[in-house]
Amino acid sequence: MGEHVRRTANGGLAGRLVLAAVGGSLVAVAGCTAASPGASPDIPSGQTYVPPTSWTPTVVPSQTVTGDVSTSPVPPPRAGSALALLARLRTAEPGPATGFSRARFGKVDLDVDGNGCDTRNDVLRRDMTKLVLAAKSNGCAVLRGSLRDPYTGRTISYVRGPQTSKAVLVDYTVPLSEVWRSGAAGWSDTKRAAFANDSLAVLAVDAAAARKRASEPLTWQPPTTALRCALAARQITVKAKYGLSVDARERATLELVLRPCRDELATKSVAFRLGGGREEKTAQQIANEKAKAAAQAKAAANARAKAEARARAKAARVAARAAAAAQAKAKAAAAAQAKAAARAKARAAAKAKAKAAAQAKAAAAAKATTTATRSN
Repeated sequence: MGEHVRRTANGGLAGRLVLAAVGGSLVAVAGCTAASPGASPDIPSGQTYVPPTSWTPTVVPSQTVTGDVSTSPVPPPRAGSALALLARLRTAEPGPATGFSRARFGKVDLDVDGNGCDTRNDVLRRDMTKLVLAAKSNGCAVLRGSLRDPYTGRTISYVRGPQTSKAVLVDYTVPLSEVWRSGAAGWSDTKRAAFANDSLAVLAVDAAAARKRASEPLTWQPPTTALRCALAARQITVKAKYGLSVDARERATLELVLRPCRDELATKSVAFRLGGGREEKTAQQIANEKAKAAAQAKAAANARAKAEARARAKAARVAARAAAAAQAKAKAAAAAQAKAAARAKARAAAKAKAKAAAQAKAAAAAKATTTATRSN
């Protein structure tokens, strides 16, 4: 998106905070926007705002605003208040926007605090109630929740999904273009990325309100004093933390916004924490588990089939070896039997031969005896 800015006669930006729309302050949505203040509904129209005499801003807004203007002295701001912090901010004309782009602030949704969760989910968990978190996300991913929108005061029911996630955006309370012109142009890339993912600089907000803020840079503001005060306090705290400057008109505008809430405290930075709600499996997780179970069942069936095939092959090999062994044994037995039969036959033949020889010898002896008898 392009910049929505209004310039004063000397070319400076007019009132870029508090009543400004943040046209690109939406994380991963667009570039950043600056704007000038609108009229306050707390002072009757037709009267010009005059700062308190006991604590006077450098420049008085030139616009006509509304409300009862008190001439009684106003005490200094309370210690720890946003006004007291505002008094310590450096006053300077904003620098040029030359070189600014969203990319100069690094990747969107980093895990700068190293808790294993991206910035968007960190912000959703911090700013929402009635959280339902994705199972197996280490207490990180938000599936559902209830958001009290800091821009409109409305309660939004958030549901994660391709279409419904867009109902809630993460917005920069100080537009990145304003951050650039207030000092970030001279920062390192690492510091700019840290800012873009700082818990203090970002809020979960109603997407429609954020878009309206971006589309009406000169007139948009939260609808109630309490919301305006809280937003102004956070903007001042962010600028103070990072040493960013304010210009004179911006300072006067912030004082005007905080006038009905002089004791509004500076915003405290809250570290992101994991968890904070019950866990629930997502449809994708359930589908993945079913697919994994099916794959495991298929793998187990394949493994069983392979094991059975191996068992059958092994049994066949054992049977074949047994059959071969039996055949070899039978063949050896037959050979042994044949050999035994041959030996028996040989013995029988030898015995018959010996018997025949004995008979022949006996016959010869008998014949000799007979012959000798006859001779005598």
